[in-house]
Order: sequence, then structure tokens, then C-alpha cells
Amino acid sequence: MLPLIAGESVQYHPFSFSAENGLDSSSITKKPSKVIILDGIYSALPEFSDVVDFKVLVDVLPEVRRYRHNVREGHADEAWHKQWDPAEDYYFSVLCPPASFDLIVVNG
Repeated sequence: MLPLIAGESVQYHPFSFSAENGLDSSSITKKPSKVIILDGIYSALPEFSDVVDFKVLVDVLPEVRRYRHNVREGHADEAWHKQWDPAEDYYFSVLCPPASFDLIVVNG
């Protein structure tokens, strides 16, 4: 994050449940930009508050999130949901409750 803001490229390993250390073995490189849009659940962590100016929560019912995930992945991955769903619930109830966002968009 900070290198992008400083005008430098950044390379990172995305999160992965299947990796032992939680990071995918492949890396992603991003070039600097005047506007940076972070997408994903962990992009609103309090640790990023000094570099994030505006946080948007797209609020979707759990069953809709699960359906969209299954369609995107091409199958119902119950093992993944057993890991992910509790982590997401904790994130939105403890780490980043809806009140911590600047805008909430309800999406059905």
C-alpha cells in the first residue's frame, strides 16, 4: 500500500486458505496510481486507516454471498465456506463493524 502511495510499484502474495502460511505462492504486481481502490474483505482493516480515505461496505445477505461464490468457483465448496464464513463473521462483528465504514451499499 504505502509504496503505491509513494509512487512506486508494489508486489505481494494474495491470501490463500490452502497455503500453510496463508499466502498464495504466486505474486501480484501493481503500479502506482493517483487513485487506489482496494477490493476485498481485509482492505478495510484498522491497520490501513492512515492510508485509506473512504471505506465502502457492499452489504450482501450471507446466502447471496455464498451463491455468488459458488457460481464464481463453479461448485459448492463446503470446506471453504466452513473456514471462510466464521472468519468473515468475526471480521464484520469485531474488526470492522458496519459503523466503521463511510458508506454502506445494500446489494441483494
